[in-house]
Amino acid sequence: MRYLTTVGSIILFFALALPEGNGAEEASVQFPDVKAEVSATAINPAMPLYNPPKGSAAGGRFSDSSARGNHDIPTLMVLAPNHIGLTKNRQPTLYWYLSRPTTYSIEFTLVDSREIAPLLEIRLNSPTGAGIHAIRLSDYGISLAPGVPYRWFVTVMRDREPSSRDVVTGAVVERVDYVEALYLTEAGHGDEVHRYADAGLWYDAIHEICSLIQAHPQEQIYRLQRASLLEQVGLSEIANYDSKQ
Repeated sequence: MRYLTTVGSIILFFALALPEGNGAEEASVQFPDVKAEVSATAINPAMPLYNPPKGSAAGGRFSDSSARGNHDIPTLMVLAPNHIGLTKNRQPTLYWYLSRPTTYSIEFTLVDSREIAPLLEIRLNSPTGAGIHAIRLSDYGISLAPGVPYRWFVTVMRDREPSSRDVVTGAVVERVDYVEALYLTEAGHGDEVHRYADAGLWYDAIHEICSLIQAHPQEQIYRLQRASLLEQVGLSEIANYDSKQ
């Protein structure tokens, strides 16, 4: 494990992803406005409408764009909003996107905001195909405590090129407690995807729609719904991938 490289990425993410105070700077990374993200998609009753949690501030998603334009390096993104994303699940499933196949090693890292050392750091199977991939925390016996932000990263490890930088993307996930989750989901309307999205439970909405796509791969409506959610949080490249499938 390239622990020092991962720690360096984590320190950068601490500085950029969770700004403190009203005047926090965003350095060279530009984050879109949360409200602008949601309003970018026309309202369609068939499409779930993501309602960001109250008080959401931009800065919960990080992508290293230094490798963009290099055709040897695939685009790497997490399926997450640009603020702290919520879940009601103790062991949520986290999703990430790879623009094309790669033989580079890929590493997943999960960090408890109360700790310095990673809670989980694993190498994923290689080679990895293009598309959307899942990391199930239940596979590793990891449970999230409520009210605690956890930072998670996916890294393309360019270990065959020592002088090259790894490509890192990451986001923040936080579990809401049972009472709050019950209130949020009961307040929503429609099926589970719509209710979770309306309740601001991003990771649960995405997991539900990904599960429907896997169970019913020929149903185009589910891919369009996922593409709509991704567009609403500024992930147009992944939305375009979904729309073309």
